[in-house]
Amino acid sequence: MLSHLRLRFPRISVFTSRVILLTLTCLIFSCRGDAPKRAIVEGTVSLDGDPVENGNIIFYPTDQTGGPAAFARIKQGKYAFQDLQSSPVLGTHRVEIRWNRPTGKKDSQGFDVVQEAIPEKFNLQSTLTTVIKPGSQVIDFTLQSK
Repeated sequence: MLSHLRLRFPRISVFTSRVILLTLTCLIFSCRGDAPKRAIVEGTVSLDGDPVENGNIIFYPTDQTGGPAAFARIKQGKYAFQDLQSSPVLGTHRVEIRWNRPTGKKDSQGFDVVQEAIPEKFNLQSTLTTVIKPGSQVIDFTLQSK
Protein backbone atom coordinates (compact mmCIF):
# COMPACT_ATOMS: atom_id res chain seq x y z
CA MET A 1 0.00 0.00 0.00
CA LEU A 2 2.79 2.46 0.82
CA SER A 3 5.31 0.92 -1.58
CA HIS A 4 4.94 3.84 -4.01
CA LEU A 5 6.22 6.25 -1.28
CA ARG A 6 9.78 4.92 -1.12
CA LEU A 7 12.36 7.55 -0.43
CA ARG A 8 15.56 7.44 -2.41
CA PHE A 9 18.82 8.32 -0.72
CA PRO A 10 22.02 8.69 -2.67
CA ARG A 11 24.50 5.91 -1.99
CA ILE A 12 27.74 7.00 -0.35
CA SER A 13 30.92 5.02 -0.85
CA VAL A 14 32.71 3.55 2.14
CA PHE A 15 35.65 5.89 1.52
CA THR A 16 33.39 8.97 1.46
CA SER A 17 31.62 7.93 4.65
CA ARG A 18 34.96 7.45 6.39
CA VAL A 19 36.16 10.87 5.27
CA ILE A 20 32.99 12.45 6.61
CA LEU A 21 33.33 10.58 9.92
CA LEU A 22 37.00 11.56 10.27
CA THR A 23 36.20 15.20 9.50
CA LEU A 24 33.42 15.29 12.09
CA THR A 25 35.62 13.61 14.70
CA CYS A 26 38.39 16.12 14.06
CA LEU A 27 35.99 19.02 14.36
CA ILE A 28 34.49 17.72 17.57
CA PHE A 29 37.61 16.56 19.43
CA SER A 30 40.96 17.70 18.16
CA CYS A 31 40.54 20.67 15.91
CA ARG A 32 39.05 22.89 18.57
CA GLY A 33 41.06 26.01 19.23
CA ASP A 34 40.68 25.55 22.99
CA ALA A 35 43.03 22.56 23.37
CA PRO A 36 45.31 23.13 26.37
CA LYS A 37 48.83 24.32 25.64
CA ARG A 38 51.58 21.95 26.80
CA ALA A 39 55.34 21.98 27.30
CA ILE A 40 58.08 19.38 26.98
CA VAL A 41 59.32 18.49 30.48
CA GLU A 42 62.06 16.16 31.66
CA GLY A 43 64.19 15.85 34.75
CA THR A 44 65.63 13.71 37.50
CA VAL A 45 64.18 12.34 40.73
CA SER A 46 66.22 11.29 43.75
CA LEU A 47 65.37 10.24 47.30
CA ASP A 48 67.96 10.84 50.02
CA GLY A 49 70.63 11.26 47.36
CA ASP A 50 69.82 8.01 45.51
CA PRO A 51 68.15 8.02 42.08
CA VAL A 52 64.59 6.66 42.02
CA GLU A 53 65.23 3.49 40.01
CA ASN A 54 61.81 2.58 38.66
CA GLY A 55 58.88 4.81 39.61
CA ASN A 56 56.16 7.12 38.34
CA ILE A 57 55.66 10.87 38.32
CA ILE A 58 52.27 12.51 37.84
CA PHE A 59 51.60 16.21 37.28
CA TYR A 60 48.07 17.18 38.41
CA PRO A 61 46.95 20.64 37.26
CA THR A 62 45.64 22.75 40.12
CA ASP A 63 42.11 24.16 40.05
CA GLN A 64 43.40 27.42 38.60
CA THR A 65 45.24 25.61 35.79
CA GLY A 66 42.72 22.94 34.80
CA GLY A 67 43.29 20.29 32.15
CA PRO A 68 44.33 16.63 32.21
CA ALA A 69 46.98 15.10 34.44
CA ALA A 70 50.27 14.00 32.85
CA PHE A 71 52.07 10.75 33.71
CA ALA A 72 55.65 9.61 33.04
CA ARG A 73 57.82 6.70 34.09
CA ILE A 74 60.97 7.25 36.12
CA LYS A 75 63.85 4.99 35.08
CA GLN A 76 67.28 5.13 36.68
CA GLY A 77 66.44 8.47 38.25
CA LYS A 78 65.27 10.18 35.02
CA TYR A 79 61.86 10.95 33.58
CA ALA A 80 60.70 12.43 30.29
CA PHE A 81 57.30 12.64 28.67
CA GLN A 82 56.90 10.61 25.47
CA ASP A 83 55.66 13.51 23.35
CA LEU A 84 53.96 16.89 23.52
CA GLN A 85 50.47 15.33 23.72
CA SER A 86 51.39 13.41 26.88
CA SER A 87 53.26 16.34 28.47
CA PRO A 88 51.82 18.58 31.21
CA VAL A 89 49.64 21.58 30.38
CA LEU A 90 50.99 25.04 31.14
CA GLY A 91 50.38 26.33 34.65
CA THR A 92 50.69 25.23 38.27
CA HIS A 93 50.70 21.52 39.15
CA ARG A 94 50.68 19.36 42.25
CA VAL A 95 53.25 16.59 41.68
CA GLU A 96 53.06 13.01 42.98
CA ILE A 97 56.02 10.65 42.87
CA ARG A 98 55.79 6.91 43.54
CA TRP A 99 58.41 4.20 43.82
CA ASN A 100 57.55 0.62 44.76
CA ARG A 101 61.03 -0.48 45.81
CA PRO A 102 61.83 -4.19 46.34
CA THR A 103 62.40 -5.03 50.02
CA GLY A 104 64.69 -7.98 49.29
CA LYS A 105 62.02 -10.40 50.56
CA LYS A 106 59.89 -12.89 48.62
CA ASP A 107 56.21 -13.66 49.11
CA SER A 108 54.75 -17.18 49.37
CA GLN A 109 54.65 -17.45 45.56
CA GLY A 110 58.26 -16.36 45.12
CA PHE A 111 57.58 -12.81 43.92
CA ASP A 112 59.55 -9.83 45.19
CA VAL A 113 57.84 -7.97 48.02
CA VAL A 114 57.77 -4.24 47.31
CA GLN A 115 56.83 -1.24 49.42
CA GLU A 116 56.35 2.44 48.69
CA ALA A 117 59.73 4.08 49.23
CA ILE A 118 58.57 7.67 48.74
CA PRO A 119 57.03 9.35 51.81
CA GLU A 120 53.34 10.29 51.57
CA LYS A 121 54.21 13.99 51.59
CA PHE A 122 55.49 13.44 48.03
CA ASN A 123 52.67 11.18 46.75
CA LEU A 124 49.25 10.66 48.39
CA GLN A 125 49.56 13.81 50.52
CA SER A 126 51.95 15.57 48.14
CA THR A 127 53.11 19.05 48.98
CA LEU A 128 55.22 19.25 45.80
CA THR A 129 54.20 21.93 43.32
CA THR A 130 55.78 23.26 40.17
CA VAL A 131 54.91 25.70 37.40
CA ILE A 132 55.06 24.54 33.79
CA LYS A 133 56.06 27.35 31.42
CA PRO A 134 56.08 27.46 27.61
CA GLY A 135 59.02 25.72 25.93
CA SER A 136 61.23 22.79 26.92
CA GLN A 137 62.34 22.66 30.53
CA VAL A 138 64.17 20.52 33.05
CA ILE A 139 62.49 20.07 36.43
CA ASP A 140 64.43 18.03 38.98
CA PHE A 141 63.03 16.69 42.25
CA THR A 142 65.53 16.10 45.07
CA LEU A 143 63.51 14.50 47.86
CA GLN A 144 64.51 13.96 51.50
CA SER A 145 62.62 11.35 53.51
CA LYS A 146 63.33 13.05 56.82
